[in-house]
This record gives sequence, structure tokens and C-alpha cells, in this order.
Amino acid sequence: MGKSGMSEAEELRMRIKRSIKRNDEWAETEEGQEYDFRLNFANRLAARMKARRMTQSDLCAAIGMKQPQLSRIMAGGENLTFGTVMRLARGLGASPYSLLQKHRKRKTPDLAPAI
Repeated sequence: MGKSGMSEAEELRMRIKRSIKRNDEWAETEEGQEYDFRLNFANRLAARMKARRMTQSDLCAAIGMKQPQLSRIMAGGENLTFGTVMRLARGLGASPYSLLQKHRKRKTPDLAPAI
């Protein structure tokens, strides 16, 4: 039994629940949303690089960027400018919009049956 009279497993569950609640609250903050955007951008960038079979070094060479900067971008730790987004898109042969927007599956409209 722990100090609170709960078993160690119960205390651990309570600590985890509090931690999750704090993380959920943080995710709703401006800082949390910005971090989420950066990680989503990094994931889209990585997917484009993989599709083109490009390494970080390849992309850096194509756009004149130093590899540590690209590494920070891909870790979600770099504050991006529009110019940087444009350079990355150009190096990947992609639209900057494709790196900024989440891809959504298009819904096919229901067609009325022919009568």
C-alpha cells in the first residue's frame, strides 16, 4: 500500500489519468496546437520524401539547406517561414499546399438510381 492507502497499481493508474488529463488540456492550448501542426507537417514532409526515395541529405542538397535545420523541422522543433515551406515543396516537386493541408478522402456523392 502506498501513502494514500491505495495499492501501487492504483496509484500508478491515478498518476497516468492525471498525466493524460494535463496532456489533453495542453493539446487544446495554442502552444499544443502549434506543436501538433508542426508534427503533422513533418509527417507529410517525411511521406513525400519517402515517396520520392529522398534522404534528408538529398533534399538539403536540392534546396541548399543544412541538414541539422531539416532534422529540426522533421522533429517538429523548427518555426517555419513561408519561404522555407516553399523551398521544401520545390525540392520535393510538390505543391506547398500539399505539405500544409491534411489530405482528406473525397466523398463520392451518392448518385440517384436511374429510372
